[in-house]
Amino acid sequence: MKFNMPMVWRQPFSHASDCYFCLSEKKGVGKNLTWNYANVDSVIPPVPHSTDTSYPISAMQKSEESSEEAPESSGSEFQPHIEQQLLSQAELNNWVRNFGLSKDKSEIFASRMKERGFVFPDVKTSVYRNRHKQFAKYYTKQDDICFCSDIAGLFEELNEVHSPTEWRLFIDATKRA
Repeated sequence: MKFNMPMVWRQPFSHASDCYFCLSEKKGVGKNLTWNYANVDSVIPPVPHSTDTSYPISAMQKSEESSEEAPESSGSEFQPHIEQQLLSQAELNNWVRNFGLSKDKSEIFASRMKERGFVFPDVKTSVYRNRHKQFAKYYTKQDDICFCSDIAGLFEELNEVHSPTEWRLFIDATKRA
Protein backbone atom coordinates (compact mmCIF):
# COMPACT_ATOMS: atom_id res chain seq x y z
CA MET A 1 0.00 0.00 0.00
CA LYS A 2 1.14 3.52 -0.68
CA PHE A 3 1.29 6.24 1.92
CA ASN A 4 0.11 9.51 0.44
CA MET A 5 -0.15 11.46 3.68
CA PRO A 6 2.93 12.90 5.42
CA MET A 7 3.59 12.47 9.10
CA VAL A 8 1.90 15.05 11.30
CA TRP A 9 4.15 16.53 13.99
CA ARG A 10 3.47 18.62 17.06
CA GLN A 11 5.74 19.77 19.86
CA PRO A 12 6.33 16.99 22.41
CA PHE A 13 5.37 17.64 26.01
CA SER A 14 8.37 15.76 27.41
CA HIS A 15 11.50 14.34 25.79
CA ALA A 16 11.49 11.45 28.23
CA SER A 17 8.00 10.20 27.38
CA ASP A 18 6.72 11.95 24.23
CA CYS A 19 9.68 12.61 21.88
CA TYR A 20 9.71 10.58 18.66
CA PHE A 21 13.47 10.96 18.14
CA CYS A 22 14.49 10.30 21.74
CA LEU A 23 12.38 7.15 22.03
CA SER A 24 13.12 5.58 18.61
CA GLU A 25 15.79 2.88 18.87
CA LYS A 26 18.48 1.84 16.40
CA LYS A 27 19.47 -1.84 16.36
CA GLY A 28 22.28 -3.53 14.47
CA VAL A 29 25.11 -2.22 12.33
CA GLY A 30 25.65 -1.79 8.59
CA LYS A 31 23.34 -3.94 6.45
CA ASN A 32 21.72 -5.31 9.58
CA LEU A 33 20.68 -1.86 10.78
CA THR A 34 17.01 -1.64 11.74
CA TRP A 35 14.97 1.03 13.45
CA ASN A 36 12.26 0.51 16.04
CA TYR A 37 10.24 3.71 15.68
CA ALA A 38 8.48 5.05 18.74
CA ASN A 39 4.69 5.26 18.88
CA VAL A 40 4.06 8.58 20.63
CA ASP A 41 1.16 11.03 20.71
CA SER A 42 3.27 13.89 19.33
CA VAL A 43 3.52 12.18 15.90
CA ILE A 44 0.76 10.80 13.70
CA PRO A 45 2.34 8.42 11.17
CA PRO A 46 1.07 8.24 7.57
CA VAL A 47 -1.81 5.87 6.86
CA PRO A 48 -2.72 4.10 3.63
CA HIS A 49 -5.36 5.93 1.58
CA SER A 50 -8.42 4.15 0.35
CA THR A 51 -12.15 4.75 0.37
CA ASP A 52 -12.59 1.97 2.95
CA THR A 53 -10.04 3.32 5.45
CA SER A 54 -10.90 6.19 7.74
CA TYR A 55 -8.23 8.52 9.06
CA PRO A 56 -6.97 7.85 12.58
CA ILE A 57 -7.90 10.19 15.39
CA SER A 58 -5.04 11.36 17.59
CA ALA A 59 -5.20 11.11 21.38
CA MET A 60 -5.49 14.92 21.52
CA GLN A 61 -8.51 14.94 19.21
CA LYS A 62 -10.15 12.13 21.21
CA SER A 63 -9.77 14.08 24.46
CA GLU A 64 -11.24 17.20 22.84
CA GLU A 65 -14.23 15.28 21.48
CA SER A 66 -14.91 13.57 24.80
CA SER A 67 -14.98 16.80 26.81
CA GLU A 68 -17.89 18.88 25.56
CA GLU A 69 -17.05 21.73 27.96
CA ALA A 70 -13.69 22.41 26.34
CA PRO A 71 -13.63 25.47 24.06
CA GLU A 72 -12.84 25.01 20.40
CA SER A 73 -9.16 24.73 19.70
CA SER A 74 -7.50 26.54 16.84
CA GLY A 75 -4.40 24.34 17.10
CA SER A 76 -2.21 27.34 17.87
CA GLU A 77 -1.40 26.09 21.36
CA PHE A 78 0.83 23.49 19.75
CA GLN A 79 2.85 26.05 17.85
CA PRO A 80 5.99 27.18 19.64
CA HIS A 81 5.72 30.77 20.79
CA ILE A 82 9.31 31.76 20.19
CA GLU A 83 9.92 35.40 19.47
CA GLN A 84 12.95 35.69 17.25
CA GLN A 85 15.38 38.31 18.48
CA LEU A 86 17.50 39.75 15.70
CA LEU A 87 21.10 40.72 16.36
CA SER A 88 22.33 44.27 15.86
CA GLN A 89 25.77 45.10 14.46
CA ALA A 90 27.20 45.57 17.99
CA GLU A 91 25.78 42.25 19.21
CA LEU A 92 27.11 40.42 16.14
CA ASN A 93 30.52 42.03 16.74
CA ASN A 94 30.42 40.73 20.32
CA TRP A 95 29.67 37.20 19.07
CA VAL A 96 32.55 37.38 16.60
CA ARG A 97 34.91 38.60 19.33
CA ASN A 98 33.74 35.96 21.83
CA PHE A 99 34.19 33.18 19.26
CA GLY A 100 37.68 34.49 18.44
CA LEU A 101 37.04 34.40 14.69
CA SER A 102 39.56 35.54 12.12
CA LYS A 103 38.64 38.27 9.62
CA ASP A 104 37.70 35.75 6.92
CA LYS A 105 35.70 33.52 9.25
CA SER A 106 33.99 36.57 10.76
CA GLU A 107 32.76 37.68 7.37
CA ILE A 108 31.51 34.19 6.48
CA PHE A 109 29.77 33.85 9.84
CA ALA A 110 28.11 37.27 9.49
CA SER A 111 26.93 36.55 5.94
CA ARG A 112 25.45 33.17 6.99
CA MET A 113 23.66 34.84 9.89
CA LYS A 114 22.28 37.45 7.52
CA GLU A 115 21.20 34.82 4.94
CA ARG A 116 19.20 32.99 7.59
CA GLY A 117 17.58 36.16 8.93
CA PHE A 118 19.23 36.21 12.36
CA VAL A 119 20.44 39.81 12.07
CA PHE A 120 18.80 43.13 11.23
CA PRO A 121 18.81 43.99 7.50
CA ASP A 122 21.11 46.99 8.03
CA VAL A 123 23.92 44.84 9.55
CA LYS A 124 27.08 44.97 7.42
CA THR A 125 28.97 41.74 6.80
CA SER A 126 32.07 43.33 5.31
CA VAL A 127 33.10 45.43 8.34
CA TYR A 128 35.52 42.71 9.44
CA ARG A 129 37.75 43.15 6.35
CA ASN A 130 39.31 46.34 7.68
CA ARG A 131 39.00 45.92 11.42
CA HIS A 132 42.80 45.98 11.80
CA LYS A 133 43.15 49.50 10.34
CA GLN A 134 41.99 51.16 13.57
CA PHE A 135 45.07 49.83 15.40
CA ALA A 136 47.58 49.54 12.51
CA LYS A 137 48.91 53.05 13.10
CA TYR A 138 50.37 51.94 16.46
CA TYR A 139 52.47 49.17 14.89
CA THR A 140 55.61 49.26 12.79
CA LYS A 141 57.08 46.56 10.57
CA GLN A 142 60.82 46.48 9.92
CA ASP A 143 62.25 43.62 7.92
CA ASP A 144 60.40 40.57 9.27
CA ILE A 145 59.62 42.06 12.67
CA CYS A 146 56.33 43.71 13.59
CA PHE A 147 56.15 45.60 16.89
CA CYS A 148 54.04 48.14 18.75
CA SER A 149 55.78 51.46 18.34
CA ASP A 150 53.26 53.61 20.24
CA ILE A 151 52.20 51.71 23.34
CA ALA A 152 50.75 54.76 25.10
CA GLY A 153 48.64 55.63 22.02
CA LEU A 154 47.39 52.03 21.76
CA PHE A 155 46.32 52.01 25.39
CA GLU A 156 44.57 55.34 24.92
CA GLU A 157 42.73 53.94 21.87
CA LEU A 158 41.63 50.96 23.97
CA ASN A 159 40.47 53.28 26.80
CA GLU A 160 42.90 51.66 29.22
CA VAL A 161 45.35 53.22 31.65
CA HIS A 162 48.94 52.47 30.73
CA SER A 163 51.08 51.72 33.73
CA PRO A 164 54.45 50.32 32.53
CA THR A 165 55.17 48.72 35.92
CA GLU A 166 52.09 46.48 35.57
CA TRP A 167 52.95 45.20 32.09
CA ARG A 168 55.62 42.73 31.03
CA LEU A 169 57.39 42.23 27.72
CA PHE A 170 55.92 39.45 25.62
CA ILE A 171 57.64 38.21 22.49
CA ASP A 172 55.60 36.17 20.07
CA ALA A 173 57.86 34.12 17.82
CA THR A 174 55.20 33.01 15.35
CA LYS A 175 55.90 33.36 11.66
CA ARG A 176 53.47 34.30 8.95
CA ALA A 177 54.25 33.42 5.37
